[in-house]
Amino acid sequence: MSTQSQSNSEGDFNSSSSSPFPSSNESAVGPDTPAVESSSDAPSGPVTTVSETTPPVSLSHSDVVSQNAQNLDRTDADTDEPPKKKLKITACNGREALQRVRMGGSTASGSRLSRSGKSNTSARRVKKEDGDDNGDKKKGGEKVVKEGVTDASGRVAKPRRRMGKLAGLVDLPLDVIYEIFSHLTPQDLLHLSRTTKDIRRRILSKNAVGVWKRVLEVQEEENEVPPCPGDMSPPAWASLVYEAYCHNCKTKNVRSVEWMLRTRLCDKCAKVLLMNEDQLDLEKKIDKLIRVCVPFQFRKMGKWCLISAKNAFVKELEAMEGDRDAFVEQRKQEVKELRKHASLCARWTAKQEKIRRVELNKVHLDRKDFIMEKLKELGFEQEFEFLFALENMTPGKLAAPIPHSVLRFNWHPEIKISKPLSERVWNNRVKAVMVKYMEGIRPHREANDRSLQKAERRRQFAEKWLQWRTSPEIVKRYRPGVSLSPSIADVLEMSCVEEVIDWTPPTEEEKEEWDGPFRSIADTFYSNWRPSEDPLPTFFEDKNKLQALRSSIGSWQLGLVTKFLEISPFDDLFGLYRMNIDTQVHCISLAICVFECKHTYSDRHFYFAHAHDPDLRMEQFYSDKKNRHTCLWFPDILEHGCARFGKQTYDEKKVRWDEHLFTPHIFSGPDLTPSQQPTGYAVHERRKLKRTPFNLESMMFSKAASMVVKNILTACGFHWADTTTSMMDKENPRVVCLKCSFGNRCDGERSFKVYTWRNAVNHALAAHLDPRSVQWERISDEDEKTVKRREWLEHLIRDVEVPSRRDVKCLLCWGGKDEHGLMTEDEMKEHLKTIHGKTDEQVNAAEAKGTLWFEEQNIPPQQPRFVITHKPRAIPEGPQVPKTKQTFTRGKDWIC
Repeated sequence: MSTQSQSNSEGDFNSSSSSPFPSSNESAVGPDTPAVESSSDAPSGPVTTVSETTPPVSLSHSDVVSQNAQNLDRTDADTDEPPKKKLKITACNGREALQRVRMGGSTASGSRLSRSGKSNTSARRVKKEDGDDNGDKKKGGEKVVKEGVTDASGRVAKPRRRMGKLAGLVDLPLDVIYEIFSHLTPQDLLHLSRTTKDIRRRILSKNAVGVWKRVLEVQEEENEVPPCPGDMSPPAWASLVYEAYCHNCKTKNVRSVEWMLRTRLCDKCAKVLLMNEDQLDLEKKIDKLIRVCVPFQFRKMGKWCLISAKNAFVKELEAMEGDRDAFVEQRKQEVKELRKHASLCARWTAKQEKIRRVELNKVHLDRKDFIMEKLKELGFEQEFEFLFALENMTPGKLAAPIPHSVLRFNWHPEIKISKPLSERVWNNRVKAVMVKYMEGIRPHREANDRSLQKAERRRQFAEKWLQWRTSPEIVKRYRPGVSLSPSIADVLEMSCVEEVIDWTPPTEEEKEEWDGPFRSIADTFYSNWRPSEDPLPTFFEDKNKLQALRSSIGSWQLGLVTKFLEISPFDDLFGLYRMNIDTQVHCISLAICVFECKHTYSDRHFYFAHAHDPDLRMEQFYSDKKNRHTCLWFPDILEHGCARFGKQTYDEKKVRWDEHLFTPHIFSGPDLTPSQQPTGYAVHERRKLKRTPFNLESMMFSKAASMVVKNILTACGFHWADTTTSMMDKENPRVVCLKCSFGNRCDGERSFKVYTWRNAVNHALAAHLDPRSVQWERISDEDEKTVKRREWLEHLIRDVEVPSRRDVKCLLCWGGKDEHGLMTEDEMKEHLKTIHGKTDEQVNAAEAKGTLWFEEQNIPPQQPRFVITHKPRAIPEGPQVPKTKQTFTRGKDWIC
């Protein structure tokens, strides 16, 4: 039967044919789909079949729209089957849908129009009806029914609109609604008020004031929320307290509340809407009133108020015709009450922030523990030990320099966030990120472990070196205080020692490969091959190793002399030629070979100066006595602190790296506690020094001082190419400065300041702009004797105690961590008894010198404390000849 005849025979269907929804028994989805007959169990009803000969229905666009609007709210109340989805006509697909309807209902062919106007073939699955046995595709007990269905008249079926979850709420009695609302939170009420107009009308009506008050009272009791102020409505107060958005631009996540201003503002709006108190002109009366009658909020850069509040106050004040004083007092009282309430709110906010921080911290720790447990299960326990040591700077667990570039575990983005972590998120995303991070930590951990192993071996070697260095035969060969002796820092840099320090046990493969008779041959004849046994314990018993060590020490001594010659321009300045080692040592031992320290104002330089002059204070060192300790001669420079010591870095102090190189007592004298030494400076700085390889980068050759010495030698009758520093110290001449006397020479009537030759060099550098042009004159032998006697008597005349000469060192702690500085003999005896537990017989024995302590010779001689003013007599013209001819020290006395 055709569709037209069936429609005419069933009047009930015609009466409902205008509905866009198909009936429960209609299974046809388009003109190309055959009619589906209902089964015997199916409910009876009109069945409509759409044949291929169905004429197209001609409808205008307005007819389709009007019919869809009329049938929007119709429902299939007489069937249990859910309504079919309607075709939604939008601005994008309306033209195409209308064309298909006019073309004969082609939209019912099973294709669905998308929002972009393109047809989709997506289908909607509906539950299979009982007894439905047709040729449609089935999947999992569901029948696929295509969308975009049209009825017999060609109108597009439109799906029924779903009702919201709160649709039935407005149908409840008002007292029931308010009872439900009274059990909600203020946030819930605010959210509900933005759902529908009906609900909003009921929540924000005057009848709901009791609900709001009840809800806010519950919050006051449970969470100690400040009460709602009288000048604000409960909804506005709830929005201010619980909603974190800008009240001007609606920007989200604005946490700070301006309680005095009763608003939340983002930074951008605050710059526009607020005014600083500094902008007020307090000389004007109106600005004075604004300051006390308008609420101001403490923010960055002072106090701020709302510009709108300020303008409103000014406008209201100007419009007032009555008593303005009463109005001003009223506003002052309001501001005072507002300030009290704002203070209460600020305390509550601080408390809530603290509670929130505790909660977030707990979530953060739970997340961190979860990730740590998972990573430890994957085998990263050692990496965690390294990270924890890096986080806490644990001494003995870290090597210097500390890898500060390594991302700390607590700083990782996946660890910092306070967000719960589930197994699913861990497996899907976080696991790969954290495993990659831990694999990047592993190379740093392995390098740190290797550095710690080498540091331990360096410490063990340093202990054995000190025992070997203080043995009698070695002390006799390398005379302390005389020869060029390397420190432990220099020894650790030698190649023969580095090989021992870098030794690692052979692997199993190497053991299998070299096990047998060839092992001993390789250990004996191939020194560059790694031995199978650790060479460190027997290093100083092995003759080959000791021979290599002695050879390295000799090479170090020759290299040190060469370094001195490299920074001394003898070839350019004096024309001397360097030849063998004796000539090289002679060159750097000349009195004209003057060096200068670049770090004159450093702490190390002061410690060196203070060790030779205990009464020196830091303020004096930085002023008038600075140049006294600037010039350095060989061999004095060998014991200069700036060349042998350096400051510990932050990493080394923090993790106590290479403590065998630390020298906390090197400039402290005989006591264990250097704080007891009178230095006039922060003594704890002395504890920050460490031994370093001998470094001449802090030294420079002083051409000006060398020319001054040359002029002094000429005045004394010495030749500068043959006169060494030791010869001048032994001769100890006295000279006067002719530039200070304006060229006048000694005549027995004119007073001169008489200097030693070392003090004369410092005087020329400090007092004269061109020290090279300063001329000198040596006084006669009789005047020298008189001046030297007066220098000694000057202490008695001025009642100043003469400091004892500090020129001895302890041999037992020499070169080690607990080495002390120069001491007097009395201090040395007390040091030996107090620190090393020696008896009086041992300390006072004749063999104590050389076995318990030694005399340091590489220090400058003690200079007179006061400069004597004298009237030297005239001396005959011409240079004087020294009374005894001196010979220079040969290189073999310095090179062992």
